[in-house]
Amino acid sequence: TLQKETRSDVRSGIIKALAHPSRVRIAEALIEGERCVQDLTTLVGSDISTVSKHLSIMKRSGWLVVEKRGLHQFYRLRCPCLLEFFRCVDLIDLLAKKNKNADHFADIFIWLFNEIEIIKPQAQKLDFSPPQNQPQAHANLRLR
Repeated sequence: TLQKETRSDVRSGIIKALAHPSRVRIAEALIEGERCVQDLTTLVGSDISTVSKHLSIMKRSGWLVVEKRGLHQFYRLRCPCLLEFFRCVDLIDLLAKKNKNADHFADIFIWLFNEIEIIKPQAQKLDFSPPQNQPQAHANLRLR
């Protein structure tokens, strides 16, 4: 029997698409704005074939949107919330490294509060309208 894919299955598949240092580097670069394959190849330090495979995995999982302009393909993040996800990962790392006493938790709370204040203005700029060349069901988030 075929089992219906659960929300957990979907989430783990999306997260798994970032489970390589090169793909994380690509994602970090795309947080700053769109890039062409050649720029990403230089950034990652791999050949164009390897970087293209990484980009394909990220695109297939829904992280990226690609736009062809002339001879170049430009990649951008489908959703700007990846920065917040990475901040969450950084917080988990910080919690794992810190001793669990009150002083450290106070430091972590202050850091987290400051991060949330940084995120609020970005969240107000989200655009939930579908992109022009894609079906309505595949709407993406873009900054206005």
